[in-house]
Amino acid sequence: MSMNIAFDFDGICTDLSFIDEYMMNKSEFLYSPVSVCLCKIRQGIVELMSVSGLFSDIFILTSRPKEFKKNIKEWLDKNQLSSFIKDIICCDGLGKVVVMKRYKIELLIDDKLENLPIDDEDMKGILWKEQSWIEVVQDILSFFIDTNTSFKENSRLTLKDFDFSTDFGASPVFIFKLNDKSKLKLRVCLNAQVKNRIIDFLSITKQNDYQYVASLVTVYGLAILKTYVEGVSICSLKTKKRLGFVYKAGVALAQLHSIKIDKPVSDLQLNTSSNSESLLVFSADNYNMIITPKDEIAFIDLEACNSGSRWVDYCWADDLLCQNNQEKKALSEGYFSVYKGNNPNDEEMKLAELNYKLWLTYQLQQSKAAHLSESWKVKIVNDKIRQLWTLGQP
Repeated sequence: MSMNIAFDFDGICTDLSFIDEYMMNKSEFLYSPVSVCLCKIRQGIVELMSVSGLFSDIFILTSRPKEFKKNIKEWLDKNQLSSFIKDIICCDGLGKVVVMKRYKIELLIDDKLENLPIDDEDMKGILWKEQSWIEVVQDILSFFIDTNTSFKENSRLTLKDFDFSTDFGASPVFIFKLNDKSKLKLRVCLNAQVKNRIIDFLSITKQNDYQYVASLVTVYGLAILKTYVEGVSICSLKTKKRLGFVYKAGVALAQLHSIKIDKPVSDLQLNTSSNSESLLVFSADNYNMIITPKDEIAFIDLEACNSGSRWVDYCWADDLLCQNNQEKKALSEGYFSVYKGNNPNDEEMKLAELNYKLWLTYQLQQSKAAHLSESWKVKIVNDKIRQLWTLGQP
C-alpha cells in the first residue's frame, strides 16, 4: 500500500512572498478564486514532488473551499504539476488534521505551524518557511526512513540512510543506502533538458552494453535514480599510478564515441562537422572519473553529457584529466588504440577546443547560479571561467 503525503497549496505550491513584501492583507488576497491564477510557482516545489513521488502518492491539501478546486487544477496544469498529483482535497472549513485522518495522509508539508499535526503517532508535519528545498527534502527523506516507506516501483526496497553528496554541480545529488545493503544515486536535475539528455544517454549506453557508466533505475519528474558505482576519484591517486588509468580513459572514450546514434541527445549540438555525431560524456576529468575496486575506470557524473563531435569530449579530457605531457600521451595512446578513423584537421580541432570551452563555461555558469548563497564557491567558479578564457593569451 502506497504512502500518502500532502502539500499545502497557498505558500507551498505558490510563491506568496510578494504579499509580505508589499504588506498586503493575505486573507483579502486569497478570498477570490482569481488570486489563484495570479500566483507564481514556488521555487523548489517541482524538486520536492519529484523526490517524494519516488516513495508516495501526492495530494494537494488546501484550506480553500471546494469551489476553488477547478481554479487550483488549472493552475497545476499551467505550471506542469498535475502529473504529480493524485487528487486535490479542499478542507472546506474543516481542520487539516481532521482531513488528513479521513484520507489517511501521513505527512503534510505546510507553511503554517497551526495546520500541522502535533504529537500524533500516525501523522507528521513539516513546516516550510524560509528553508531551501534541499533542507526540506532531507526532512521528507528522514520521514520515509522513520516510517520504513518502500519505493513505489519496488516494495521490497526501503531507504535506511542517505548522504547529500553535491559539491559544485547544479543538480543536487543524494546517495541512498537501502535495506538490502545496496546503494542508489539520486540526481535531482536542474531542468527537463538536463534530465532528458541523461535519460537518452543512458538508454543508448545500455543498448550498446557500454560498461563505464551507471544504469538507469527509474525516473520521476526531475528525479533520476541510478545504480551507484563504488570507487575512488582518480585525483586521489599518486602520479605514478595515474598513467595506466588515463590510458584506460582514452580507451573508454573512444569506445563511447564509436557507438552509432540515430539522432542527437540535445538541441544544442557540439559539432565540428555535419557528419560527426557521437555520444559525449564530459566526465573524463579529475572530478568525475573514478577507479573501481576492480581497477577499472568509470564516469560518474553525467550532468553535462551531450552529443556532437568526439573531439570536443577529447579536448575536455585532455585539459581536465591530464596533468602533464606523459598523461596526455597516455590518453592519446589509449584513444587511438580503438579509434582508427581520420584525425581532425586544424580547423576542426580549433572549433572542438572552442566548443569545449563554451560547454564548460555554460556548466560553470549553471553551477554558479545554483550556489549563489555560498560565496567561496562563486569565487572558485569565477576564477575557473577567467582562467579558462585567458589561458595562453599574451
